[in-house]
Amino acid sequence: MQTFRHAALIAPAGRAAREDVALSVELLEKAGLHVKVMPHVLPDTDKDSQPATLKERLQDLHACWRDKSIDLIFCVRGGFGSAHLLPHIDWNLLRTRKIPFVGYSDITALHMAMLQQKVGTPIAAPMPAVFDEALFKNSEKEYTRESMRWALSGNIPAGTELLMPDNKKFNIIKSGYALCLPIVANLSVLASLCGTKWFPKFRHRILIIEDLNEPLYKIDRYLTQLLHCGVLTDCEALLFGQFNNCGEEEEKQALFKRFAEKTKGPVIVDFPFGHEFPSISINMRHHLRIEKNGKIFIIDT
Repeated sequence: MQTFRHAALIAPAGRAAREDVALSVELLEKAGLHVKVMPHVLPDTDKDSQPATLKERLQDLHACWRDKSIDLIFCVRGGFGSAHLLPHIDWNLLRTRKIPFVGYSDITALHMAMLQQKVGTPIAAPMPAVFDEALFKNSEKEYTRESMRWALSGNIPAGTELLMPDNKKFNIIKSGYALCLPIVANLSVLASLCGTKWFPKFRHRILIIEDLNEPLYKIDRYLTQLLHCGVLTDCEALLFGQFNNCGEEEEKQALFKRFAEKTKGPVIVDFPFGHEFPSISINMRHHLRIEKNGKIFIIDT
């Protein structure tokens, strides 16, 4: 994060606890950043799931792009509500600068629309609401920190290898080669965008998906929807991230293997991305190369 000077915190989806926002500001400032908490991140009332009205959340988003000093944006948390913004965003404004836009989970809706509209720099990485847990309170915190630095930085060496925690090997269920940009998404949010104009193209892309607390039959339903939309046959590789509390492990792995047969490229399961930590961070503007032995490299920044 040394290359950035001024970060903004916005809340396009759910509300974050005041103490989490305060802690994230402290941590980012210690990293050398000036931090601006946008006006509608912290609501006056705790009654609603969203921190502010649709109009107010849009105002914060647009203000980040208009403020030339802001060069990095963190969504404070997921939850739900990101998709509400999509038809109201000034996409021409967002095309003026490729600001790194950090989040995951429900922020998938914004990331997918950004890819479809060719704006911003979507980065799937920990959000301020979980900074303490992600970066300090787990046994592999340095793994998450280092990965986040790589995703945010434009100066990492080409050919940097992505590794599992403890240098374990990736779990390959279908070997193959792929060289393309990644698309990282929460599965249920991604499936909800099928058929909309906010759905990006997946041809020549590596698809990385995760989810949390979804029954296995719903995971099957979402994957079937992606299959019917041509996503699984278009993408060059499929990486299943964390699917915590999504059914029995044996049945889950069998489901992943069944859908792996529908794809044309490599398939990896248990990729370290999702709602638990340690977790890898992925910049969707950085090309990845997957080799037949399962090794993954960042090939440009």
